[in-house]
Amino acid sequence: MDEYEDIITDYENIPACNPKNSCEVIQEFINKDSPGDEFYDIHNRIDSQIRNLKHLRLRMNALNGYMKEVEEDLITTMNDLDALTERHLNFTERHLELYTNKK
Repeated sequence: MDEYEDIITDYENIPACNPKNSCEVIQEFINKDSPGDEFYDIHNRIDSQIRNLKHLRLRMNALNGYMKEVEEDLITTMNDLDALTERHLNFTERHLELYTNKK
């Protein structure tokens, strides 16, 4: 029953229109309850935020691609450093052996 009471209440809130000035009364009712500028302002702000979000996603994708390149360069550099460290260690051990054998 509450559903029907709500519907009846909604109908009761619609202003009664007399035929003489019905257009003005209806227009006043529409103007009073229509969203007006606030609706369009909110709509425009949402639209702007969606465009910002799309732009940020494009930037994020570009950064992800860049980060992958940086990660690959970092891994390559670390591998090169490991190889150089290994060679340096071998070189040092050989010289230590030569020095020890000379004594």
